[in-house]
This record gives sequence, C-alpha cells and structure tokens, in this order.
Amino acid sequence: MTALGGVNSYPSQLEEILNSKQKNIHFIVINKGIPNTGLNYISRHLNEYLEESQPNLVIMMSGIITEGLSTKNSSHHSGIWQKLKIYNLIASLEEKTYNELFTLKPAALVPSPKNSPKVLIDTVHHVLATKIAYHPFSENEKRINNFLKKVYKIEYYLNAQYPDRAIPILLRYIKACSYSEIEKKVWAYDRLVECYTALHQEDQLMFVYGDAVINLPNYDWGYSYLGALLFEQGDFALAGDLFRRNILYRPESDRPYGKLAFCLFKTGDASSAIQLLYKSIHTVPSSMELPYSLAQILLESHKTTEAQIVLEKALKIKPENFNDFKKMDMNNTKMDLYELLKKVYDLNGEHARSAVLKKFISTYAQFQTDTYTKIINLTYQKNIPLVIVQYPLKNLRILVDTLIPSKNVYYVDNELNFKKAVAQEGYYVYFIDNSGGEVGHCTPKGNKLLADNISKTVLDIVGLNRF
Repeated sequence: MTALGGVNSYPSQLEEILNSKQKNIHFIVINKGIPNTGLNYISRHLNEYLEESQPNLVIMMSGIITEGLSTKNSSHHSGIWQKLKIYNLIASLEEKTYNELFTLKPAALVPSPKNSPKVLIDTVHHVLATKIAYHPFSENEKRINNFLKKVYKIEYYLNAQYPDRAIPILLRYIKACSYSEIEKKVWAYDRLVECYTALHQEDQLMFVYGDAVINLPNYDWGYSYLGALLFEQGDFALAGDLFRRNILYRPESDRPYGKLAFCLFKTGDASSAIQLLYKSIHTVPSSMELPYSLAQILLESHKTTEAQIVLEKALKIKPENFNDFKKMDMNNTKMDLYELLKKVYDLNGEHARSAVLKKFISTYAQFQTDTYTKIINLTYQKNIPLVIVQYPLKNLRILVDTLIPSKNVYYVDNELNFKKAVAQEGYYVYFIDNSGGEVGHCTPKGNKLLADNISKTVLDIVGLNRF
C-alpha cells in the first residue's frame, strides 16, 4: 500500500495489525505522508507515487490521502527477522566481535547467535551479568548500553504480540536510555501506551505519562498526553499546569495553547482563556486551530461580533474580495473556519454573507469531488483497489453519495465505532485536540482503533483475490 497525506502514527499500526491477523500475505506500509497536503497536491503527484512504489492497494482519508500498503512478495521481507535491520546487524557478528565489544577474554561465554534469536538474547544477558568480573563497569558502559538497547528492541519485537511480556522489556529499554536519548524514550513510551491499551489497562496510562514527565522533564510528550487525560477526567486545574509546561518546552506548537485555553474556560476564567488565545495567535500565526478555538470560546461567551472579526481576519476575508471565490483560499484546513463563520453570520443576522459562504463551501465541495474523481479514475486505470476512509465521527454517506461509483473503490466507515468508543471512555482518550472542529488528531489508542477498522476492509479485499 502507498500511504498518502499527513496523519501521525497509524500507518505502522495498520501494518502490524494486518500481519498479526493473518500469515498468508506479508503487508508493508509505505507512508507517503506529507503534513498539510490537500487533495489537489495529491492528485498531481499520485501517478508519481504509484510508479515509484508499485502498490497493490491505495488508501485515502477523506479530504487528505493518508495511507497505503504494498504486498509485493519480496524475499527481503520474507520474515520478521529479515525485516529487522538491527537483528541482521547483530546476527552477523562473530564471536570475536562480541569479545571486542565487551572486552571479555573467555570466548566460551559468547556462543554464536546465528542459530536462534532466543540464544542471542540469553547470551547477551549472560555476558552483561558477568562483565563486572573482568573490568570496571564504567569502562565500556556507553558501548554496552547501546548494544543492550538494540537487544531489548529485538526482544520487544519477539514479544510484541504479547503485551504483558513486552511491557517489562520496554521499561528496561527506557532505563537503559541516556538522559539525552529523547526520541528513543518516546518510541518506547508510545509502545507502552499500545501495550496497556491492548490489555484494556487504560488506568496504567496515567503511570506511563507520569513516568514520561519524570524521565523527559524538558520534552513536551508526557505533559501533552497526561494533560489531555486529566482534562478528560475533569481535573482542569492540574491539566492546565501540564499544558503550561508543554508550552514552555514547545512554544512553537499551537495545540497546548488551545488546550490550556479550554482548561481556563472550563474553570470559569473565560477572560484569561481569550487573552491567551489572542497572544498565541501572534506566537503561532500560521495556526488555523487557534483562531477556531478562540472563536468557539467567544461564541460560548456570547461575543458573536468579536468571533466574526477573529474568523474574518484568520481567513483574510475583506469587503473587496468577499464575493470573489477565486480570491478566497480553498484550503482543506480552513474549511472548518468557513463553516463556523457561516454560523456566526447567521447569528449576527448577516444572512446575505452567510449565503455567499454557503455557495463558496458548495464550490469547494465540488472541487473536492472533481479531484477525487481524478484519483478514482487513475487507480481504476491501473487496476489498483482504492480504499476511501471517512474521518472518525464523520458520516460516510456524505462520501458515498458524492463520489462516482467505481468497481475498484471500497469505503471505511469510522462514525459509529468512534462514537461508541468516545461515549464509553471520553473524547480525549481517542483524540488529543479538536483541530478539525468535531474531530482532531488521534491519540495512540485512537490511531489503533482507526487502523484496526481499516484492516478489516483490507483483509476483505484480500479475500476477494484482488492481489
């Protein structure tokens, strides 16, 4: 599959789910994600992507194509161990290399790892346990820890399908990481979230995020997720403190400003929330999420005129270009602002302007339809199945009724599954923000729900012998 668009982490989850559900076909996700790309960009480059990757299947997310896969039968990907470069590296080492790495004299302590991954892991653990007898620990601590992290990563992949086994391995991996190895720790924390979610132990997520705050005190990952979790639990004061720390370590990100503003609003301090959002718009002027959040809070505060000014400024709407669609920015990331502005015009009694925006939104919808049609026709000509995925919580019928019917097109509905999940566990268990109005960017658990739902359609296609 070829993955297109710009959504965060569910391509890897889709690949893992597809390969865990069946063993007849090995799926490979090729993520061609580019943040903030729209349908027009994708339609111009799709043929190039298809020629480059030669996928068996393409997956699109409504408005922005986000994912895809390839199931080419390649000997390079014939097994999990051949797929892991780390394993290939370690498995190719001879006994002499092990001895040089650990500066241990007795070669008998290091049997060859080529026969079995289990032998490799047991061997390294044994060597590490006995190394102190031969030299001071500090002599090769850094080299040993680097190698140990590689071993832990292999051990994790060995046990990835058994979350209860994988959790202690990931905890050891985090402990082996140095203070500065931030990305490696974040990788492990992401995997911990997936493991606890798979075990339905969401109560442990508080521990994971809290541990991340302690181990990554100058990084925003833990503050962001722990803040979102506390927000969902109604602890707006503590969540607000975490979002403040999030802003301190990542001031260029727009999300924590919006989250902190809603914390202030929920605790009755609408004035501070509004002031914060005005300042944050100057700090992150390219953000569309911040004006949207500000307009929402202004509307909740019955300041509809001020909300109108904020939205018009964000969309660069002026009297001289208001009736000229060509001077309006047809950008998928701004359509929620246009929809909200239309609502504001109606509230303010400016029905003529509302009618103009309604026509503009309709024009953009036709533009989307035409662009989708180009993509559908291209994949049909190349005999490639196309899976079109509706955004979480959105109605699939909008897409089905709008797009041209084609034998190579399949649809994925993410409305009822996400509505049920959110009703049971809360919005911020599955989304980290509301950047799209009704829906935002997914948490790891949200991405897993999305990937699992897509996998069902993909496996149905496999069953139809389309590959």
